[in-house]
Amino acid sequence: MKNNNTNKIIITDENEKEYWIEYKKTLSPKIKASFVVKYSNLVEYGSKIYLKNNYIRDRELENLKEYGSIGLLNAIDKYQPDIDIKFKNYALIEIIAYIYEEVRNRRIKTPIPKDIQHLINIIKEEE
Repeated sequence: MKNNNTNKIIITDENEKEYWIEYKKTLSPKIKASFVVKYSNLVEYGSKIYLKNNYIRDRELENLKEYGSIGLLNAIDKYQPDIDIKFKNYALIEIIAYIYEEVRNRRIKTPIPKDIQHLINIIKEEE
């Protein structure tokens, strides 16, 4: 299961099921890190899907990737390998869901810009 030359765990499609079983038994940080490496491309993909569908500025992509990374870690922890769904499909849903949740939570806490607040005050005064 390990590559003896580098003492690194390399997860392939062929040995992935074995590593899921081992990870769920031991919660090994090395195995978890190897899953993160294998599936990190899903974070960028999920972030770009969110970006495309929600008209977010490109400069916010890094924030979305941070949220997506947390979503990937959550997916690894919550995934049940005995259920008949591929991890990459499960993880992508978890990643995008976490991004949506975090963006929603941040928007609620974001103060209204001063120019917008000024316009709101003008409208209220005219009523």
